[in-house]
Amino acid sequence: GDNGSISASSATVNQGSSTSFTLTPATNYEIDTVTGCGGSLSGNEYTTGAISAACTVSATFKAITLTHTVSTSLGDNGSISASSATVNQGSSTSFTLTPATNYEIDAVTGCGGSLSGNEYTTGAISAACTVSATFKARLKTSDVVFQDDNFKQCVIETDTEFVDELAYLDCSYQLITSASGL
Repeated sequence: GDNGSISASSATVNQGSSTSFTLTPATNYEIDTVTGCGGSLSGNEYTTGAISAACTVSATFKAITLTHTVSTSLGDNGSISASSATVNQGSSTSFTLTPATNYEIDAVTGCGGSLSGNEYTTGAISAACTVSATFKARLKTSDVVFQDDNFKQCVIETDTEFVDELAYLDCSYQLITSASGL
């Protein structure tokens, strides 16, 4: 078949005897199937059964699926869905990041990927690579240094513990001269 060869195109064999053929796949290919003449394959060698009539040995070869390891490196205060993944060349994989309580994802890099929410998806993998993630403490509203006392009072009155939970802030009743701090 295509993408490989057999050591001989034919062989003359005495009746009742067997013969062997060496199969050589092309680069990045492997033996897929070998049939005919009641034989068996061992490694790259196909040995026929006892020959009693003319017969044909046929071989096919298939592309080797190249794989690469995507490792992960993780900072403190969070977890990732897997420590590594084996990925077919040209494919991508995803990891789910879970920050510890009161922490958030700080940065995720590596393998040409992108972060969407808590899921990091690599780019197309062409070699072994590492996804690295770090986490940081969520900013508490009580830790913010406000430049304006009225603005600080408005934020405190929302009774919101973390800055990232402030979805809406109505301070229209306050005279605010600076929103610095958030």
